[in-house]
Amino acid sequence: MCNEEETETPAVSWVELWPEMAGLLAAVVIPLILLLFDLAERRPDLFHRSGTVALFIVAVLQFKGLSDLNRKHVNNAVRAKTGKKIQNISVERTHLSWFTLLVATYAAAISAFGDKFVHALIMVLYP
Repeated sequence: MCNEEETETPAVSWVELWPEMAGLLAAVVIPLILLLFDLAERRPDLFHRSGTVALFIVAVLQFKGLSDLNRKHVNNAVRAKTGKKIQNISVERTHLSWFTLLVATYAAAISAFGDKFVHALIMVLYP
């Protein structure tokens, strides 16, 4: 087991995480755009389906994140074998993981209850 002196936490710029951030932004924005289409047509059809699309985007991002962590694990094994310090997970990557969890919960809620939400909005906006 490694102690504090044998590990280091890398500094990762948010710019390096732009593909993940763009994917999460798409997972949030796509349902909102389709919500506007549903409200314009006054029928709950597209919004709850967009939750599934957002969940798919989040799943792809999670697989990419797992691939990156697996690569880090292998690189850390090489570092440990050569006597170098191993690297922890960066703070930015940890924050991105939590944000991904929030977006996944958002997308799952849309997928499960989006049609009821749109129906309620239609009843309120167009009595």
